Amino acid sequence: MSIAHDGTVSTVNTDHFSVVCVSRPADGEKIARLLELSYRHFESLFRSHDFKLRAPENKLAWITFGNAASFNHYAIETEGQDLSWLTGYYSAGTNVVAIVMPEKISKWQIKALASQPPNVIACPPDAETALVKLVHEAGHQLSFNTGLLKRRVMYPMWATEGLAMFFERSLVSEYFNSCRYTNLRAQRLASLHRHKHLIRLDKFISMTRADENANAIDVYAQAWGLFQFLCESRQDSLKEYLSTLYDLEPGWRSEETLHREFIRTFGPIEQLDPQWTQFLRTLPAR
Repeated sequence: MSIAHDGTVSTVNTDHFSVVCVSRPADGEKIARLLELSYRHFESLFRSHDFKLRAPENKLAWITFGNAASFNHYAIETEGQDLSWLTGYYSAGTNVVAIVMPEKISKWQIKALASQPPNVIACPPDAETALVKLVHEAGHQLSFNTGLLKRRVMYPMWATEGLAMFFERSLVSEYFNSCRYTNLRAQRLASLHRHKHLIRLDKFISMTRADENANAIDVYAQAWGLFQFLCESRQDSLKEYLSTLYDLEPGWRSEETLHREFIRTFGPIEQLDPQWTQFLRTLPAR
């Protein structure tokens, strides 16, 4: 596989990652350090919730591009589709994360805590969005390589995207004064609930992608909320659910099957719905 580029290609290897940097090679070292920090935080978060994790079988590959054109050329070549509207993605097919190197990466810092590791990432608000996106893609890749999710098994969106967003807060947002990204999702979810614009729970549990007529931001907020809710109130069932799906053979499954799998583990929607509604009422109402 060729990688379109205009400059030097360098590779930084760490204990768990292999970062290929296309141009701006000096930034590859910082990305690699951030990814190792992500790995430690991922382990800390999910083990604190009693999830059993496995070590990745191989180093996890990242490719960072110096410009959007090279990034999209790679996406077309490997994924067979134009992804010019993105600046990064994790591919469960190739098990690789590809990103456009953030312009403000120089503002990202790793700071030591006064107490004990792991360290934290710090950056000013104007450089935070790209950092959160990197953490999000790391969450996807780590979830598919540590035994939580299995590549090529079909999952509902709340499980894959909800898990990655659940991880975002553990690494970045809790060390910012406002926990901004989590708060924004919580506020949006509360507003959707208040205005009765949420997707019905019995439909949402089997959705594998955002509906064309739905606002993606709203769907992501609901995916974050459902994963957070289940982790808080049904943690043992959530672990059982993910473990059961991990044992499945890869391949497509219908929405009806996804719906049955959820109900089998978490129980009837009419019993879960009141608890879900109560969770929504506790969210910020602004």
